[in-house]
Amino acid sequence: MEAARQNLQYTTVTAAQPGRVARLSGSKGEYIEAGQAVAMFVPDEIWVSANFKETQLADCAPVSPLA
Repeated sequence: MEAARQNLQYTTVTAAQPGRVARLSGSKGEYIEAGQAVAMFVPDEIWVSANFKETQLADCAPVSPLA
């Protein structure tokens, strides 16, 4: 029984910081290797720097992060 509990702990995936899963390539019940990428993670705190021409600003608008 203790071995089963220990093995279950090995199945938990935790992130080092808060964020969202942007792309998930793994699925429930799938076996993966150590170091294999199964998801793309995007941190909550994201900054984007962009340079636009003044004539392009009319086409720009902020977008909600939940959209």
